[in-house]
This record gives sequence, structure tokens and C-alpha cells, in this order.
Amino acid sequence: MNFLLVEDRLKHPSFQEGSMAMEKGFNFNEVVEKNVPLAEHCSYKIGGEARFLAQPKSLKQFWDLVNYCQKAGLGYYIFGLGSNILFPDNPDQNTLFISLKKMVNWKQNKNGLFLEAGFPLSYLAFSGQPDLAFTHLLPGTLGASIYINARCYEGEMSQILEKVYYFDLEDRKGGVKELSTRACHFDYKKSVFQDKPWVILGADLKVGEIDHSWWKEEIRKTAGINMADLGLFSQYFGKEVFKRVHLETEQKEKLQQIAADRDGKKHFDFPSCGSVFKNNYEYGVPTGILVDKLGLKGLARGGAKISPYHGNFIINFDGAKASDVIYLIQLVQDKVNEKFGFTPEPEVVIVNGKPG
Repeated sequence: MNFLLVEDRLKHPSFQEGSMAMEKGFNFNEVVEKNVPLAEHCSYKIGGEARFLAQPKSLKQFWDLVNYCQKAGLGYYIFGLGSNILFPDNPDQNTLFISLKKMVNWKQNKNGLFLEAGFPLSYLAFSGQPDLAFTHLLPGTLGASIYINARCYEGEMSQILEKVYYFDLEDRKGGVKELSTRACHFDYKKSVFQDKPWVILGADLKVGEIDHSWWKEEIRKTAGINMADLGLFSQYFGKEVFKRVHLETEQKEKLQQIAADRDGKKHFDFPSCGSVFKNNYEYGVPTGILVDKLGLKGLARGGAKISPYHGNFIINFDGAKASDVIYLIQLVQDKVNEKFGFTPEPEVVIVNGKPG
């Protein structure tokens, strides 16, 4: 599928010319929100007030925002739903934060299914296809899931992707580019996009034809719901969608098993980013178990706490600051290195830099 055909994007001059030409009449103040708490745009519910925040609904709007920033000398930070991010307590006031979570177009074609970067990944779990069951109650958007090569419950993104469409921020005249799955260099929680100035815009998925007739109405319903709120997210995908979508018994049971496992580990009881650290497969023991062996579960700093139920979760239980979470991340890194001889690598993206 040609990504540019979605929403007749070829009609826009920037695609016809292969440039970053900004549409005439673009008004920064009309499309950008001012003085927005970043805590409202991430599952951690942590983050200070951003001077500027935008949520483009189309590639054209995204194009114009990036071009404006580059012309005006304004920094920008691009993210999705915010489910794997720790925003700073004091954001840079010269930065525009751009969320792609409203870019949710899709299209079925003969080669599979095209989804835009902001598409909520958990909708795929209700397709009835076994290969997509792992996306159930997986917070986040398609783009972020590709970026981290999200994996859980015996499935991962690299297994279902055919082609990824992206924009190179250092090649303003290059337009939309594409990569095959092989060229994405996927590995455990790893992709080429983590090492390049590339923004994922959408992807073709290797799935058969599915009934997505209900997506439009459901996405309309969720437009007013903050899906970065894990409680609202789990209520919607864990309960509400089940009431409205028909699934065969075996498919339904699989999703219920996933939900029961997440509920048992208290995944959605408190704001968090999910697993904070990647597992070290060379060492052979999950990071959460190592944290448990060190007796660190339940340890708190300010409003943040290492989850009593899952050693690889650091939860926001009482108005935590980013500095509280970073303190606990560094503590776990130091203690694991001291006892087991390696420093766990954070999976969470820490805006403004990672701890040492």
C-alpha cells in the first residue's frame, strides 16, 4: 500500500513536491495548546507544565508543525500516547511537545492492514486472529509499539509487521520513506528507530482481512477519554469492548487469561510505565525477580514506590515527581550491579536524559 494515498494526501503540495513546504495560512497559535500539564498525557501521571503541546490529526498538520519549529528555532519532542515515558518535572519551555495519538486512520488492502502511528494497539486483540491476541490491554499506540518492538504473551510487533512508513527529520525533502520489517533491525525491545532521527508514521501489518466495521464508532467514543489513564484504559478495553464485540469462545478465553494475569500483577491499579527495565537475557533471570531477591519491592521515595506486586514496576502511588522515579531507577541499577554484576538498562524513555 502507498501511505500517501491515505486521506488523499497526494493533493497536498508538500507530497507532490517531496518537500517540507508549509501550507499557506498555517497558524501556530490555532493548532497548539498552551501551558498544558504533561502529567495529563502519560500513563505515569507525572510531568510539569509544557509551554506548548500539539496533537495533530493528520500528516499534513504534523508536517506543518515540524516545519514551523525548524523555521522558528523551536525545539520539539514527538511521542504517542505516553505509556512508556517519564516526562520531566520542569519541561524545557522552548520545546513543543507533539503527540501523534490522534493520527488513527486505517485501511484494509489486499496486502494486509495499514494503520497510522497513533492507532490504539489494543483494538487489534479483538480481530479474532490468534497472532494479535498479545496486544490485549497493551497500552500504547502502533508507532510506539514499533519503536520499542513491544512484546508480551508470546507475541511481538516484529512478527506482525510487513512494512513501516517513517519521516527522516534530517532529510526535509525526502518525504515519507518506508522500510521492510527486516530493515528495521528488530531485536529484544529494540529497533533501528531508537538510533535514528526518524518518526514512525504508520505501518502495513501482515494480517488477514478482519472485521473492523466497529472501529470508527469505538474510536469516536474514546475521543473524549484519556487513554493514558490506565484505569480508564483497562476499564474500556478490559470490559466495555467485550460487551460490544463478538468473539469465539476460544478467542475470548485467551483475552480473559491475559486480563487475569495483568490484574493479578496489579498492572493498572496505579499510574506507571509498565516494566521500567529490560531483562538481561545473558544473565538469565528477569529483572523483577532480581529486585525481589534484593528485598527492594515496596521501597518508596516521595510519591513513587517499587511495586509490592511486581519488582520491575515503579508506581506513582501518591503524586510522584520524575525525580522520585529516577532516584529509584538509579537505586535499582546500583543494587543490581553491586550484587549481580550488571546494570539494568531502562526500558522507559526518560525525557531530558537517562540516569547513569
